[in-house]
Amino acid sequence: MSYYLTKSKPDIFRLQPFLATSPEDARWTVCKDAEIGDTLFIGLSGKEAGIYATAAIISLPTYGGEAPDFWEDRIEAAKPRWRAEIEFRQILHSPLLVHSLAAAPELKRIARWLHIQGAACHLTEEEAEALNRLVAATY
Repeated sequence: MSYYLTKSKPDIFRLQPFLATSPEDARWTVCKDAEIGDTLFIGLSGKEAGIYATAAIISLPTYGGEAPDFWEDRIEAAKPRWRAEIEFRQILHSPLLVHSLAAAPELKRIARWLHIQGAACHLTEEEAEALNRLVAATY
């Protein structure tokens, strides 16, 4: 099993309203080598950067555009990306914000990555375990 982190930019996609709809499943940006059963941490960049949900990848990635629902920028929505169907495991009521991530030595790279370019990245086992511990502590 592999672990990935993906993020959206608030000026491009409205993550929080999307999550508030309590989606059971959705298509989401992933790394092209993601496999069924892999874990995805879903984050947000910007002023409220952090981790907002966890999901399981339930289909192999396909390359293409997306429907414009919840997208602020329809041009960005139409851009082809690697996407897969996901099933949400947890939508965090209290997101793991960057300052809490940066406090854990094994998550400093994740805290920095939430503020740079890129839509999806691989996580190390150590990073995934640390994120899983923080997610568990929020419940």
